[in-house]
Amino acid sequence: MAKPRRNTSIFLRTVEFITTVAILGLSGSVLAKVGHNIPRVSFTTTVAAIDVLYLGYVGLFVPVALNNTTPSFIILGAQGAVWILYLASWAAIAAKFPTDCSTSSWENSSRATCRAYQALLPFTLFNWLLYGVEGALFLSYSYVNEVVNYGLGHTFRPSPFYWGSIFALDLGLVRQCCGILLFSRSSERERKYHVDAEDGVGHREGEIASADENILAEEETKAVPEEPAPTGHVVHDHHVRGSAQGPARASMQSNRTATGEPVGVSRV
Repeated sequence: MAKPRRNTSIFLRTVEFITTVAILGLSGSVLAKVGHNIPRVSFTTTVAAIDVLYLGYVGLFVPVALNNTTPSFIILGAQGAVWILYLASWAAIAAKFPTDCSTSSWENSSRATCRAYQALLPFTLFNWLLYGVEGALFLSYSYVNEVVNYGLGHTFRPSPFYWGSIFALDLGLVRQCCGILLFSRSSERERKYHVDAEDGVGHREGEIASADENILAEEETKAVPEEPAPTGHVVHDHHVRGSAQGPARASMQSNRTATGEPVGVSRV
């Protein structure tokens, strides 16, 4: 399961980077050839530049400087913000989209410039959809499970991620998705660890057992069954309930002779 997550993250971030570079090239070309500012094109250029900075954070800064760890709330906020910006970008381009580039009527530019402007629409729309897919994967496999298992406060602490910061690296954070168990081995090991910890298996040296365990051990000692005494012998167990020590001792003394031997026992 590790390789598909890592490969998926690399694929999505690589495609996103290529598309973003294409948007920067197209928008810069349009602005350079038109010769004046077009707000919707300039806005698209700014969004692409922000995307490049974010890709630099998850693709270079997090793996190199932060050892593939980053707070989850940064990824959530950045993914959501860039997703909204791309939505506004392609919507602004579509609002004044030229349907025919055969004439030079669009912004007094050439046909090639008009074609470049038209290409901005599918590229920005594609990046918006790509960010939607990445955000859905991040929420399903990383963020939601982290909040459920560790609480909202844990998202403000550094968490380990695969390259691209889409899939969490810790199996404890991604063992479930949509109620389906994905990592049974990890879950079984964790469950066994918690059961052993709760049962207190194997006290360490010098550790004091709990009061309940001491009471249980004492009750087991009291409940040990006593073996029946052989016939013809006197029981000397002073702990047997109901036994009378005085009469038994008198009977023993009456059965002995002056020499201290029992009556009726002949010497050889």
